[in-house]
Amino acid sequence: MTDYNPGKCNIDAREKRNRAIIGASGLLTAALMTGVIIQQGLPDSVLLFVFIPLLLGFEGIFQSLNSFCVHYAHKGVYNVADDLKEVENQEDHEEDERKAKRIHGMSIAASATVTFVLYVVLMML
Repeated sequence: MTDYNPGKCNIDAREKRNRAIIGASGLLTAALMTGVIIQQGLPDSVLLFVFIPLLLGFEGIFQSLNSFCVHYAHKGVYNVADDLKEVENQEDHEEDERKAKRIHGMSIAASATVTFVLYVVLMML
């Protein structure tokens, strides 16, 4: 059983699995989009749209790896043992918010980096 740990863990194993599936789906979508863009010879700038599924993918993967839901943190709730509860302590909620911002920042940075590398590589082809 997973316990709530402010700023460290606010979801259980089932929730982690759901986020891993969403993350993998986002990364797969980004890969498929990239393949279609290259195969169809679309303008290089279209590749910038790959950022969106990459962001979804990295957000899901990072949440799964960290046992932490960004959305729940912003709402001030946690879900362990399939039981959604409110975070009652304000300091705990603030710690959850900081963790959520870090995960979101890492997701944006990873998505931007991969998008940039793909764009540069595509321009070199």
